[in-house]
Amino acid sequence: MVAEVIEVTEYYAPSDAQLRGNPLATVHPPLSPELLGTLISSSVAFSDDELLHPPHVRMHYTLRLMEYFYPQPHQCEFAWALWILLLNGYKHRNPLKKDTTTKFRSMCESILAGTPQVDDQASFSSEAWCATLVGTPGTGKSATARGVLRRLFPDLIHHSKYGPLFQLGHIVVQVPKNCTGKTLAQAVYYQLLAAARQTGHPIPFLQSRPTTEPEYVHAVSLIAGRLNVGVMMFEEAQNLFSGTGRMDAQAMKFLTGIINTLGIPALFVGVWPCLALLERELVIGRRLTSFAHGRFRRMQEGSADWVEFMDGLETVQFLTNRRRFDEACRARFYFHTQGIHDACVKLDVIAQIRAIQSGKERLSAELIDEVAPEHMSLIAPECERLRQGVPEESVGLFDGARVDFQKYALQLMAKPTLPTNKRATDRSSEDAPSTRPTPGGESKVKPLISPKSAKRRAAVEPAFLALDSSDLRRIAFEASRDKVPHERALRVEGYVCNLADELVA
Repeated sequence: MVAEVIEVTEYYAPSDAQLRGNPLATVHPPLSPELLGTLISSSVAFSDDELLHPPHVRMHYTLRLMEYFYPQPHQCEFAWALWILLLNGYKHRNPLKKDTTTKFRSMCESILAGTPQVDDQASFSSEAWCATLVGTPGTGKSATARGVLRRLFPDLIHHSKYGPLFQLGHIVVQVPKNCTGKTLAQAVYYQLLAAARQTGHPIPFLQSRPTTEPEYVHAVSLIAGRLNVGVMMFEEAQNLFSGTGRMDAQAMKFLTGIINTLGIPALFVGVWPCLALLERELVIGRRLTSFAHGRFRRMQEGSADWVEFMDGLETVQFLTNRRRFDEACRARFYFHTQGIHDACVKLDVIAQIRAIQSGKERLSAELIDEVAPEHMSLIAPECERLRQGVPEESVGLFDGARVDFQKYALQLMAKPTLPTNKRATDRSSEDAPSTRPTPGGESKVKPLISPKSAKRRAAVEPAFLALDSSDLRRIAFEASRDKVPHERALRVEGYVCNLADELVA
């Protein structure tokens, strides 16, 4: 699939007079905080007709809930600040500004005329600012920042009216673990390289790639300048410090060079501890005094944010017995997720899958209590510590690795729960899930993907084979029976694909 380049020929009058005549800052109509909040909202595709679809299909639909994003006031506030920061960066990088010769002669003529000309560009305050977005994992930090940048700059922009003038609104870089100046420069370089190939014009380093750190830095400077990058977003900013409490000297040199030389704002996104670390680095810290700073925390039970979030979440249920969340159900949601946005959505997905598998087709407080102890300890292990009163800003609270939720959910869908067939649902002792106590005193149940006993497998085989051939439960059963890895079986049926396959599809 060939990536699309947006051809722009129409420009809009900006609200800020200093942006007039700057194509980089006038490709969008004037925005307001309210308009921007609406633009970054994300609805979940849903129709009543889909409730007529088979259970195994509706289980797969539940993964759409991962797209649910209803921006709350603090998220909208940061989105607006990020947009203003981006415009401020472009304000000092107008590609159509007067050349230095013309500007110099104009200044001399104004002196001779006795009316010294005021510079229409802020020549003495061209330093770009930085932004930070820190907080509790799962509270929408990346979703908010990416939502703004991807919505307003979905792809590379070509200002065809001005020849080979291109604009890349943003790049998103995952800061490598044990980050050094070279690994950071490499990560930025490969992001820029992908966009540069879209231009179809000669751009340095497309053929001969850099090998040393200075070459990477030079390449990034040239390509980023040529593509007129708006914002560089660095996710997992805590990795900049390599666990030492100090940023790698070469990484610091690379970042300050990009910010100072090219005037490109940088956005650092990370967990609570990285805020103090960033502020400790004086070269970066003095540029963190901008207005674009976000502090995202979990929702408090009973708050307006919590109520509105749950109101939106309850509207999307792929169940035949849909009901509004009652107070008991909402209370159990909060108990098990502690108001973490991402955990709420994932618990909802798991609960809907279980509701479909069980045949009850409805959500309830009892169902939430049934599934949460089994699954939340894996997808949100910090919730128990939050319930015990550990502050969410505590160092080390969110250091645990999280599972790949989509893969986890697919495995859960393949669990052979066949409530309509007694022989398929009655487990023998050898097939019972294994349990073990957790630090919180609850039992953690290991999901049973398929019967392991040959005798048991033969007993339930007719029930599985009676299912549709595309049913995830049948696919998992046949994979176990034939000693084929579940992932391979799901891939053959089209439920799993490589990212590269998805991009070229």
